[in-house]
Order: sequence, then structure tokens, then C-alpha cells
Amino acid sequence: MSLFLKETSFGESSCLGSIFKCYLFPISSIAEFNEAIEKIKKENHKARHIPYSYILKESGKCSDDGEPSLSAGKPTLDFLNSKSLKDCACVIARYYGGKDLGVGRLRNYFLYSLEDAFNKAKFIEKKLFYFLKISTDYETYSIISRLAKSSKFLI
Repeated sequence: MSLFLKETSFGESSCLGSIFKCYLFPISSIAEFNEAIEKIKKENHKARHIPYSYILKESGKCSDDGEPSLSAGKPTLDFLNSKSLKDCACVIARYYGGKDLGVGRLRNYFLYSLEDAFNKAKFIEKKLFYFLKISTDYETYSIISRLAKSSKFLI
């Protein structure tokens, strides 16, 4: 089973004056992602960092965009994977609040903003099905039928 976003969702968190604005949205191509992140960067031109993660088809990519290593991109990519999300992107604009948060707190608040967006999102669930056409005699059909039922396959 895989989850796909129906539409863009927005989430936010804040800590010690820093504000984390998360955009969680469906994508169908890298070009579409690049267009969306450029728009987000323009809208949030005063943000200090804009890390991202995305999953397209079966592969994912992430960037910390200058944040300490493994504080933003990888944790958000891991979150998307843990929720079985496909063909989606997470972009988080962080506005610096004047106080250093440390890697652990940074990671937590990036994830809090993503969780907020995820909890507000609407999804489409898709299940993978394989269709097989088998021509056989009746005796073999009964064997195949029993095996399929015991393995929860549909006939």
C-alpha cells in the first residue's frame, strides 16, 4: 500500500523565535518539484534555510540547505518513507530567530512542522495489484485456487 497526497498541505512549528514553515505537496516530475521550490524560495526570501526532501517513483532525494548535517533533509525523507508516501515533496522554510537551537532541537522542529502538515493532509491510498491469466484444466485449477486463497490472493 502507498499513500499519495491529494493536494498541498501546510504545517508550522516554532522554537525560540525560529519559525519552521512546511510545504507538503504532490509532484509528478523533477521539473515540477524544481518549479515549486523556486516559488517557495521567492515567497520565503527572508528565510535563512530552505531544506527539502522528495520521493518520486521509487527514489528519494534530500538537502539540508546549509543546516547542520542530518538535521533537516534526511529526517524529513525518512518521515516520508515511514508513512509510505510516494510522489511527494516536503520543503521547509526556516526563519532564524536569533538563537542557535542545536542539531537535536533543529531536527525535532523540522519534523514537528512536517507532522503538522501531514496531519492536515488529504491522501489517496493505492494498492499494487498484479493480474495473471492462467489457462489450465479443472484439476489444476482447484490446486491453484486453494493456494491463492491460503495466500490471500483474489481469483
